[in-house]
Parts: sequence; C-alpha cells; structure tokens
Amino acid sequence: MKLTTLTTGLALAVAGIALAFPSEGQAQKRIEQQTGPWKHRGAGVVFPDRVGQFERISITEFSSNGRDAGVRYKLVNDDGTLSVTVFLYPKIKGVNCAEIFADGASLIAKYPGAQEDRFWISPSPDRSLPSAALSIRFDVPENSTGEGHQASLSDLYLYCPAKGDWLVKYRATWFGGTAENFPDPLDLMSAIDWSSAER
Repeated sequence: MKLTTLTTGLALAVAGIALAFPSEGQAQKRIEQQTGPWKHRGAGVVFPDRVGQFERISITEFSSNGRDAGVRYKLVNDDGTLSVTVFLYPKIKGVNCAEIFADGASLIAKYPGAQEDRFWISPSPDRSLPSAALSIRFDVPENSTGEGHQASLSDLYLYCPAKGDWLVKYRATWFGGTAENFPDPLDLMSAIDWSSAER
C-alpha cells in the first residue's frame, strides 16, 4: 500500500472526529525513579531501567490514575542516537486502531518538510505474532522539530491486541544514522513482559 494513500486516507477518515487521545493535552506527572524496574499502575507491565544498550531516561504519567503513561529509553552507539518513547494506555471506546494510527502519523507529517518513507506491518511487541502492528517511518529534515535540531528518521508503531484493554505505541527517533543502521526498537520491546496488558 502506498504510504501517502495510507496516511492521507486514514487522516481523512478521522478528520472531523474530536479524538481525545491519551498523552495529549492532559496533565503530566514526571516520575522520579532513576534506577530499578518501574511498574505501570494500570496494566502492571514492568519497565526495566536497562535493556541491552537501551537506558531508561524518563517516566511520565499523563493521567492522575497512572493508566496513561510513557517511558523513554535512549541508545547511543557509533552510528547515532536512538530515542524510543513507549506509551501504554487504555483502548479508546469508539475509535479503531487505524484511526489512532492515522492520528499519530499525521502529527509527525506536520513537521515542515517531513516525508513518508515507508509503511509496514510489524510483529507484536514480544515478537510472538509476526503481523500484528502498524508501523510507519518519516524522514524529518534538520531544524524541522526545532531550531538546531538534527535531521532524523522517525518511526511510529501501534499495537492493538485483540485481547485486553491496552494499546502499545512507540515513537522511535534515530539521529545521526541511516535507515540501514537504524537499531531495531523491538529489541527493547521484546525484552519487556507484556502479558499483563493482554489479559
């Protein structure tokens, strides 16, 4: 499927729907925990402070009950720096996975000069299901996200499991490298036990 067809078509499908997506426009609370595992208050998923070369650098709750949260990891190697923010939040009643994905993709597409690179079907976060999630990549030019910001490749991933009440999303931004040496964020995701989010 052509990327422009996917994102444009899905964006048009959600145009006019006032979607109150988690992690947007809500009160944020930064969790001050530098080391040790951190447990999501809603789903019970545990996020370690390190996974291979990935280091956890921030935890943010976007709702007062902790059911909407984001955990940011960073990987630095000789090729570049990868920032991955993993979001775990409740399913949204009346909104399907394609609509949520289109909304997220449209936010990246709004950066000046951002270009869709490719769309693909990804495995589930634990890699147990080979074709279970939606992914898209954008080329984002220098200064597009702010003055002095590097050019980057930016991925959006969304997994909407058939069972359970939770959505798993990540934004992965690769600075300084190329598509060929972009580290696989699923190396991080598959090291996390997602079973409690699928009950």
